[in-house]
Amino acid sequence: MLHYELLLSARTLLNPRQLLLRVSAALDGPQLASVLDEQVPGTRWYVGSTPLADLGTLVPGRPLLLADVPGLGFAASAGSTRLKLFVPEGPDAGAWMELERGAYDIGRGAPLRLGDPQVSRVHAHLLVDERSLRVRAAGGQRLLVLSDRGAVPVRGEVELHAGSRIQLGGTVLEVGDPARTEAGLAVEDGQLQFSLPPRPELGRLVTLCVAALVPVLSGVLLAALTGSMLFLAVTGLSALLGVVPAAQLLGERRRWKRTVRDQQRSVVQARSRFACPLGVAVLAGIDRAQLGVLPAGLPPLVFGRGSWQLPGGKPPRAGGARRMRRVPGGRRSARRIAGVPVFAPAAAQVWQLRGGDDPAVDRLLAALLARFLPHVAAGRIELVVDPSVTRLPAELMLLPHARQGTAGQLARHAEPAPGAAGASGGLGNTAAPEPVIERIFLTMLSPVRLPRTLVISLHPVPAAQCDYWVDPVGCRAQLPDGSLHLESPDCLDAGRLARIVQACLALRPDEPAPAGPPPEQARLAAVIGEDDSHGQQLLDFDADGPHVLVCGTTGSGKSEALRRIIADLAGRCSPEQLAFALVDFKGGAGLAVFEPLPHVQLSASDLDAAGAQRTLAQLEREVARREHLLAAHRCSDRSEYVRLADVPALPRLLVVVDEFRVFTESLPEAAARIDRLAAVGRSLGIHLLLSTQRAAGSLSGQTRANLNTVIALRVHDAAESMELVGSPAAARLSGPGSAIIAGPGHANREVQFALAVSPAPHGSVAERGPGNLVLHPVGSFGRPDPEAEGQALRQQVRLLAERWEHSHLPPCPFAPQLPPPQSAAPLPEQWEGAEGGTIYCGVVDNLAAGRLEDLSVDPARGQGLLVCGVPEAGGRRLLEGFARLERRILCFGEALFPDPALMPGVRTVGGEDQYQFLEALDYLESLPPDRLTLVLVHGIAWLQSQLDPAVFQRFDQALIELLRHGASAPAQLVLLADRDLNLLKAAGLCAEQWYFPLNATDSLRMSWPKLPPASQLPGRGVRFSPANGPMTIQLTAVTAKQEPNCLPGTLWPARQPFVGDGNPRDLAVGRTAFTGQAFGFDQPQTALAICPRERDRQELAAFLAERWQAAMVDGAAPWLRWVQEFEAEGAGPAAPTICVVLHDTSDPRLAELRQRTAALGTRAVLFLPPSARLAYDLGLPGMMLDDRQAIAVEACHPQDLLPLAWRPLPPAAGRGSCGKRQWRAIAGFAGQPRAIIIGP
Repeated sequence: MLHYELLLSARTLLNPRQLLLRVSAALDGPQLASVLDEQVPGTRWYVGSTPLADLGTLVPGRPLLLADVPGLGFAASAGSTRLKLFVPEGPDAGAWMELERGAYDIGRGAPLRLGDPQVSRVHAHLLVDERSLRVRAAGGQRLLVLSDRGAVPVRGEVELHAGSRIQLGGTVLEVGDPARTEAGLAVEDGQLQFSLPPRPELGRLVTLCVAALVPVLSGVLLAALTGSMLFLAVTGLSALLGVVPAAQLLGERRRWKRTVRDQQRSVVQARSRFACPLGVAVLAGIDRAQLGVLPAGLPPLVFGRGSWQLPGGKPPRAGGARRMRRVPGGRRSARRIAGVPVFAPAAAQVWQLRGGDDPAVDRLLAALLARFLPHVAAGRIELVVDPSVTRLPAELMLLPHARQGTAGQLARHAEPAPGAAGASGGLGNTAAPEPVIERIFLTMLSPVRLPRTLVISLHPVPAAQCDYWVDPVGCRAQLPDGSLHLESPDCLDAGRLARIVQACLALRPDEPAPAGPPPEQARLAAVIGEDDSHGQQLLDFDADGPHVLVCGTTGSGKSEALRRIIADLAGRCSPEQLAFALVDFKGGAGLAVFEPLPHVQLSASDLDAAGAQRTLAQLEREVARREHLLAAHRCSDRSEYVRLADVPALPRLLVVVDEFRVFTESLPEAAARIDRLAAVGRSLGIHLLLSTQRAAGSLSGQTRANLNTVIALRVHDAAESMELVGSPAAARLSGPGSAIIAGPGHANREVQFALAVSPAPHGSVAERGPGNLVLHPVGSFGRPDPEAEGQALRQQVRLLAERWEHSHLPPCPFAPQLPPPQSAAPLPEQWEGAEGGTIYCGVVDNLAAGRLEDLSVDPARGQGLLVCGVPEAGGRRLLEGFARLERRILCFGEALFPDPALMPGVRTVGGEDQYQFLEALDYLESLPPDRLTLVLVHGIAWLQSQLDPAVFQRFDQALIELLRHGASAPAQLVLLADRDLNLLKAAGLCAEQWYFPLNATDSLRMSWPKLPPASQLPGRGVRFSPANGPMTIQLTAVTAKQEPNCLPGTLWPARQPFVGDGNPRDLAVGRTAFTGQAFGFDQPQTALAICPRERDRQELAAFLAERWQAAMVDGAAPWLRWVQEFEAEGAGPAAPTICVVLHDTSDPRLAELRQRTAALGTRAVLFLPPSARLAYDLGLPGMMLDDRQAIAVEACHPQDLLPLAWRPLPPAAGRGSCGKRQWRAIAGFAGQPRAIIIGP
């Protein structure tokens, strides 16, 4: 959850309200205004002078002051270098006012707002003009002017100068510039240390004294014994010779004492300057932060005033500090100095403020924090407050680098961060803490040691991990410098701390910018999320790159991290600046949503080895293209190229590979080829963004060396984390999107990735205080919607595409992704040769040209097309597509569709009906040139098994002749073959060959040429043509332009019904089964219709008699009576045709009846059963049967044809049966038997 700290100030509110918003996603101005409308209805909010509703996305973690009037800021002024009247020490330390021209009332009211109860509301009057600064006491009030000579009461007015000090009640105020004063107090670390100079040797003085005394005593003794003063004079002279060095030794002793006193004074002054008064330190820090000249180090921890035990003195009691005692006469102890600041350097240590809930603890903590607040506001150090700490002003959380957090969250920060503030100067005898700290951590719990963190705990019970402690109630402390003893702890009022925080808030950056699209940027950097302090985190491919690896387990958020990077870069960079190549080995679930962006030049998903090979080949071609482009313009890299004028655009190319491990596993040689791509990528403007679950085994050493930055999300174990980022931190990550980023030039950083696009935000609202950090829930807004995330991302992509749609798009060097099988891809409205009858079948992958070309079949070329592969690989789909065209389709093989009526343009010829097959061959051999005719051949092995060898050979020869015609060929031939490829010689003459490797066995591939890698997908294959080398193809829908004057149903000539024209000589029988060619008896005297079944004879005779308008008799006896009737005298003319149904041909009268009927001028058509003696029984001339005048009806067995020697018809259930009025028959055409259909 993201956090927003808000301070609401409105005329409708009695007091300002400080709110904490916890939200699921970043808010913009209108969204925040909607949330606040539920808290303060009807209020129009402003951020500075900008309406809240006009702001764009608001940075999480950045405090906002919202007012109902424009122009209101956090503070009137953050500080300046003007002369000030300020409080240097005490509970109101840091209170100040600028000394501008005018008259002011000084007291508990504005502008100082002192909290001293001894100060009245108006205690003194201050007058500032161009020449002087004068102050006088208010009526009945006491005002003192402080100087080195003491305190002087003010009677009337007194003029103040820089450095003047006045006292109001118990509060001292000073005139000056704290920033300049503090700058003049700078000291070096060596000045803080006291070293005792070598003492003079007292033993020499004693020796000299003893040496001088011995002669004197000897002279006195001799003088007493001898009574002579001579001995006394000599010994006295000897003693005087020792006085000179003794005097010298006494002088050295005095000089040593003077040096010690001077050094003591110097060190005390240096320490007083280093740990300057609280008010001076705070105001100087604010002024310097405003000017941007904060010192490199941090201020020390100043706990108050106390005594300093000089080196060599008696050490203090353990566990506390001894109070300094005065020697008789009021003089200081020679070994202890009182009134010195008690301090310690700010370092990564654990401190404990003991005293429980006593207010002295809170006042000391406020005094400690106040010195660091300007550094926190300026971003030099971070302030983290544990939720257990509540006794601090609520305004503290409005500082941009102050936040709430726990020790567990901070424990994950294990690496040093560059730019962290260094510790302040220390003392020579202090411990050796970490020299760099990043943050101050406050907690009420038992403290724990944290890396690069100054921990201050308010836990009342002594803790085991505590380094040092201070008890402001009992004035006891355990300090790094054991010679310091706390006597008077510092204290700062909570209200004054809140005002100091408000002054520091004016140091914050400018107010947010109004809403609008992010500006285009030259650097390739993306905002990827935030750190623990809710500060934005960037992934800069220029500074951190050029290549990045994202690694993490399943569910750790890798794909969402990639989406976040892509979405942010697409919003910041135009298509002319940045292009994407998206390679997704997870089926397109992660990156396919970005395909509508104009930045995307290459998108590939769910790739196999062939797809990976294609993608890698395109990237290598792009590398070569960029190298040639730079060489042509004599540029060493892309940065030099883009500075040229009037050159083609060359955007950066970000290659994103999701699941890179699958890439290397599907294409083993990919690792070495990626190495070269990574090596030359920086100079060519190519960046790699690789994602994988495990780096081990998927990245070569060279590739790993080129991946400068690693984003480690949650990984399996500490060993893998150590390999990726050099620490086990990545193994301890928990939530999705939490990552450790390790890159060059900076230490590891922890980042929480943001969503690519956040759905409608939801969260809670809580109010702080008043006057403390306690949170009181006041409401919630929104609700989580798991399905809204994907919709929001698609909506964001659409908006980005609309934003860049009018920008200049550089030419795309990559061929689009081949369409997937069975996709509903839109058919082109135009393609090459469309008006000339060319048939569109799919696309050709032309990687060299960077485009997909049309895959077509041009009948005008007459090259012939060989389609190789199992039928389900694409060949059957292609033939079915041809069959649906408005073309005349002659298909040799099994039926493509179960219902031929659905495809009126298709004539299917199978091998089971050899008569039909031969007729189709006749048609094929006599076919005139016609671009509307397609000849499809499939099931070659099945055809061979059904046909006689001679017929199959003739079929092969017909196809060969068709191909030899070339461009003048009467039809376009398409051969579909798999294992039966070598059965037809014509297959080897097809100039264009398409191979579909799906499910192709090794034995089948052995008969093929060597194919480049192609995906095992239906319709995916390789084309060989005379004009080009092997190229990958993908079948789509087959289509062709409709030919003019070609209407559906008119492709093949319709079979017209037989209509009698009244000509008695017309004996039309039927039509051929394939071409519909008419067959009839050519004016025979006798025609025969051999029918094996009696019922067929009767029904067929009746049907034809009706057509021919002929007479009909059933049997030899009725035939005889009919002949006799017309032979009688006076009878009319006989009918021109008579149909005679015979059931037995052994009647001896048949030959005579045939002759007598012919004599009457009547043609006799005999419907009789088969018989080997038929010619004899009928008395035919020469005992020979003329096959031109005979047909065999429904003859499905050789016995049904006797005496004819033709091939029987294939069985066909239901045909020729009663009620169908349609019969199959065999008739002779040009000496060859052919099948005909007798029917209407």
